[in-house]
Amino acid sequence: MLAQGATNARYLPTGHLVYARGQTLMAAPFDAQRLELTGAAVPILDGVMRANSSGPSSQWGFSRSGSLVYVPGNISSEAELVWVDRRGTAQPLRVPVRDYAIPRLSPDGGRLAITIFENKPDIWVYDVRRETLTRLTFEGYNWNPVWTPDGTRVTFTSYNNGSSHLFLKPADGSGAEEELGSAEVATLTPQSWSPDGQVLTLSGLQASTRSWDVWMLSREGKSSPLLQTRFTEGSGTLSPDGRWLAYVSNESGAYQVYVQPFPGPGRKWQVSTEGGTEPVWGRNGRELFYRSGRKMMAVDITTGAAFGAANPKMLFEAEYEPMTTVFAGQNYDVTPDGQHFIMVRGKETTAASNNPFMSRSAQQINVVLNLFEEFERRVPAKQR
Repeated sequence: MLAQGATNARYLPTGHLVYARGQTLMAAPFDAQRLELTGAAVPILDGVMRANSSGPSSQWGFSRSGSLVYVPGNISSEAELVWVDRRGTAQPLRVPVRDYAIPRLSPDGGRLAITIFENKPDIWVYDVRRETLTRLTFEGYNWNPVWTPDGTRVTFTSYNNGSSHLFLKPADGSGAEEELGSAEVATLTPQSWSPDGQVLTLSGLQASTRSWDVWMLSREGKSSPLLQTRFTEGSGTLSPDGRWLAYVSNESGAYQVYVQPFPGPGRKWQVSTEGGTEPVWGRNGRELFYRSGRKMMAVDITTGAAFGAANPKMLFEAEYEPMTTVFAGQNYDVTPDGQHFIMVRGKETTAASNNPFMSRSAQQINVVLNLFEEFERRVPAKQR
């Protein structure tokens, strides 16, 4: 462990480790041979934007010549959870304002599993009826909750001891975590269980190709790629009857939502028409929801002798937090009756941008030249 509460660390050729803590960039001398800090960290820049409600992503980068580029913004990462009906009317949940992301409703709609990003991400469970919020995970970095079909346990990604793992834990916190098998990928994001609880779909980011694919993992821990092409696929979510897979792909040159038989083979259908991400099935299996920028879209689905999809229709348009990585899941969920959505609303977002992959508060990009010279003056690197 080098620095607590730090994100987006990068090593510079000057012998420094630079990382973000909140909206502040910190620099510390670092020995790359011994893999240790050789001096105290010093703040070098304040007011660097951090992505709202979708993870600890600080918006900055360095060039090898010493130029710094960053998005300014002293933006709070606080957000609120809101119920939204099909007309777009919003009602906040009675929970404290925090850095929420990736809400998942239990099969009966009575509980909500949610990731809260603070000093580190953890899974919490909200009881809808009692309006109580209880922490579920404690060790490691934990996110992306997915309920088991019977609603008794929560599946999640955990990063600990230098690698990603998949765990199951009783939703009431009464038992120990159970580790599942893992696919041969750098990042694992659980998406959905089959109705019988025997197969888990995953979005996987491969370290070798830096490409997202759709994987599946059996209850026994055996993994295999489900969709793996030269394009990028992810957010693979199973229909309530387990016969169909909705996913996102950029094969057309734009992000679109597709459906194909599960586990295949068979033809695929493009469901979205003007771009789409974050597909979520209605619990009755007759609707498929997705997001297109600021729009919440719905598509009527038929799955009789053959699959069929009607033209998409917009339910509402509003400013709610998207997933920062479009292939890694959904930043909302739908109630069992299909009449309400649980959404994440940033407390300091504006309608300044329609880009669904960037915080809405971003107005400009700043560049600082020759910052390496300033490093040498303020934070001398101790070479050994």
